[in-house]
Formats: sequence, structure tokens, C-alpha cells
Amino acid sequence: MRRPHPRWAGIAVGLAAIVWAAPANASPWCGTLSSADRTPNVVAGDVVRVVYMIPADGQDRRGELASAIESDAETIQTWWQQQDPTRAPRFDLTSFSCGAQLDMEFVHMSQKGSKVAAEVRWITRAIVAPFAQARYTKYLIYYDGPVADPDTCGAGEGYPDIGPGYAIVFLRACFPLVPSATVAAHELVHALGAVPLEAPHSCPFPKDGHTCDNRQDLMYPYADGSPLGSLLLDPGRDDYYGHSGSWFDVQDSPWLVRLDHQERLAVKIAGTGSVASDLPGLACAVSCTTTWNAGARLVLRPKPATGMRFVHWRGACLGSGSCTLKLRHAANAVAIFAPARTNRSTMRARGG
Repeated sequence: MRRPHPRWAGIAVGLAAIVWAAPANASPWCGTLSSADRTPNVVAGDVVRVVYMIPADGQDRRGELASAIESDAETIQTWWQQQDPTRAPRFDLTSFSCGAQLDMEFVHMSQKGSKVAAEVRWITRAIVAPFAQARYTKYLIYYDGPVADPDTCGAGEGYPDIGPGYAIVFLRACFPLVPSATVAAHELVHALGAVPLEAPHSCPFPKDGHTCDNRQDLMYPYADGSPLGSLLLDPGRDDYYGHSGSWFDVQDSPWLVRLDHQERLAVKIAGTGSVASDLPGLACAVSCTTTWNAGARLVLRPKPATGMRFVHWRGACLGSGSCTLKLRHAANAVAIFAPARTNRSTMRARGG
């Protein structure tokens, strides 16, 4: 199967722009925005990170918008599971005082709003992440700055099987005429790699990742203000989700949690050290247990504390280096650390 090139696609509305305001029923968010990812993640695996972004001369509205963004994520989760009880997007969650909520990131760009409005790529370039992290990450970005086209609500692009991918919600475009959760879900599906060009109901022109057979389809190119709950995830299951064709199926995306098939990984730390995984979600300084999609392939890397050395693994992992696991079933691994060896010599006085 040919891998499609990532392409920008979006959702538009033929109505005038109104500055978006938080809905009255926004879920309270009790966290603090950070410029770095907090670890470990609550849900392990490839993650969807949520970012609030403003241009250099933008107004910082974190305080009033964070709860609305949290509400969007919860709305998308609920809607997705109604469409498919076996799947849900794997948002990056962390533990706060009120429970598990979005680990939101704040990005203050160096470019002014007028420059960003002229070139949307400045938004994705503002996301700075090491390749090792970015390849496992899709980004849902709430951009709070001026836009070139007030009738374009969002934009998205992404490969099906590797990150990064980007879903952008333009907060100063279509809202509140179009619910932000609707735009976020639409652009997130673009970031996951849909709609494939091979889909039978893909819009004939332009070929930009939409379906044109059903206005209730989430991936219809135009928004009419309908709430997310009134839309469908690939009605007919024949274009981009849960289909029987040979082209890419979003239902198989690694950025979705397999609610029907999870496996447990228990890591025990013996001695002083830590264990982290290449896939996001596991960072154990003490013994810990995480759950993963069945079949997930991850590499565990031990790191001894100062003055310690890594001895070897026991259990599901063997040897004295990194450990590659494919979680077909529950597994237990023990990382054993010990004090570092020191070379000592003695000198005895010569008698005589």
C-alpha cells in the first residue's frame, strides 16, 4: 500500500467570524500549562498532545480558555466511544489535584500575528520536540491569534503511521458559530491520516482529505454549526473508519486506545535507578505498572542512579542492555541495579 503524503486539509464555514468564548458548561481544569511534557503519562502509548498557542503580540487567555479546551477533549472522548465503544483518542493526560486531566502545553511564539496569519506553517514550526518524541506524537493546537480567512475554522495534516501530525483550531475564526469540539475532532482525524485518497466517497475535487457523500459525516468539508454529537464517524463504515478496504483505516491508528484489548506491564526496580520506554507513558523511578494496547512494541531502557550500575534484567526482559518487548500478553520485568564497582589497590610498606 502506497503511503500518502501529508496534506493540509481543513473545515470551513460560510459565516462571518466571531471571537470564540468559553462555553458556560466548560469542565473545570485544575492544572497549570507547561512548556515541557510531564511524565509519566496516565495512559501509555502514542499520544495526542494539546497545545494553547499565541503569537508574539497575542493576548494570553489561558485562564479563561483552559477549561473550555479540557471540555473539548472530554466531549471528543465521549462522542468517539459512542461511535466506536472499542476505541478512544489517547490524549496526553497527567495527574492533578482534581484527577487526570489534559497535560496542556503553552507556546508563546516569536512571530507576530500578522506574520502567522500569512503563513500557517509558523504554527507547526513553533512546536519544538526531539525527533524521538515527535515521531510518537500528534498535536492538537488551539491557535489564539489573527487568521487570514475568517471562514476557515481549522487545518490538519499527518501521516497514518508516524508522527508528528498537526490538528489546528483557529480560535479567532468561526466561533461560537461552529463548536470548537467539532473542529478539533475533524482536524484530529486529518492528523491521524484521513481521509485516504482511495476512499470511495472522497471528494472528487479538490482531493484534500474530505468525504462528500453525507453532510453528517465528521469529515464533510463544510461546517454548518452542528454540535459534535449530531455528527457521525464515517457513516456506512466504508471510507476511513472501520471499513473492509485495503487502504488505511483510522480505526487501526496507534493514537487510539484499544479499550477492548489492553495488556499490563509491571516493572519492578531493584536497587536505585529508573526505567523509561521509547513510547511515551513509562518512566519508573520506583516500581510501577502501566497498561498498553495489545501488541504494542516498546523498548525499555534502564538508567542507573549516580554511583550505581545496571546489572541485568529478570522476567520478561533478559540481558544487561535495553529490552525490546512486544506485549501480546501481560508481562513482568525486573531491573536490577547495584553499587558501581571501584578499583582499589593497596600498598604495603617494605620492611627491612
